[in-house]
Amino acid sequence: MSLNTTRKHRRAVTIALLSALALTGCGQSVSTPQASGSSSAATVTLTNCGADQTYPVGRERIVALGTGQADLIARLGAAKKVVAVAQTHGEKLPGALEADGHKVDIISKDAPPTKEQLLGARPDLVLSPTTYEFTAEKGYATQDQLRQSGAQVYVAAAGCFQRRSTAEVTDLLTDIDALGKIIGAEKTAAELRAQAETQLKTAKDRAQGKTAPTVAQLFIEGDTITAIGAGVEHSMAAAAGGTSVFSPTDEAFSKFFAAEVSRETIVAKNPQVIVFTTTGPDHEKSTREWLKKHLGGVKAVHDDRLVAIPGTHVLPGTWGTIDAVTTMNKAFYPQD
Repeated sequence: MSLNTTRKHRRAVTIALLSALALTGCGQSVSTPQASGSSSAATVTLTNCGADQTYPVGRERIVALGTGQADLIARLGAAKKVVAVAQTHGEKLPGALEADGHKVDIISKDAPPTKEQLLGARPDLVLSPTTYEFTAEKGYATQDQLRQSGAQVYVAAAGCFQRRSTAEVTDLLTDIDALGKIIGAEKTAAELRAQAETQLKTAKDRAQGKTAPTVAQLFIEGDTITAIGAGVEHSMAAAAGGTSVFSPTDEAFSKFFAAEVSRETIVAKNPQVIVFTTTGPDHEKSTREWLKKHLGGVKAVHDDRLVAIPGTHVLPGTWGTIDAVTTMNKAFYPQD
């Protein structure tokens, strides 16, 4: 799928396709922080998207390239360190970011910020859902340019380019651990990690011993159907106790986690549940109407087992991926 037009780019953001043009590798690990003289000089070394990075602990000017990244920092107790947020897509900022009169700049809404917008926010730490946000050809600041300006970059574990087709929802735990170290909030991070693990375990326990429904994960724009067959989104459905009708072993998803499919393919797969991502209330309404008009014979549509998930809740490195698992799990097993 091409991401060369503005329209396709907006669509890609919604279903977490931003990393299609990413330029870096995969992999992520956390090492022991290294102290140097005083706490203000402490550092932590991480392998982020295949490259070792050393982060000074306790960054003070954080720019989040998505509301989900800002929300995660707020959950880690450092909301007042967020000075700017990009790619809000009309979503309200987490309340903690604006508490006690704290001011947060919105530097872009429907696309990543330009180089000038991002550098103008004077960040010392930039958090991103994917590596796409640093594509020079699009006019965005590169990671090297940000480092030259004094800012460090952290990309969500599931958003590294070569990881996008194999990522799992549990990659968020890596992000929580890493960010806890970077901002000096390891105790809070441990508590948040435990909360995420508990929420995922609850979904697993609710599905235990029950027959898993077959699930299709879709994004519909106009008459175009895009299906998910791999990556963190695919993992979310599995964590919720569903069995996807599409698989990473399918040829269509062998190189990328999403692919356009035909109506006939959905009819043939005949899923019991359809999970679809949305850009907002109007898009959710139009998608439901489209499904009922064009795929009314599919079991999920006939039985009205249609589950809407905000597109921002499937982006890598966001708590929304955990909440989406809970939403799907309750829809898969409503009797509980």
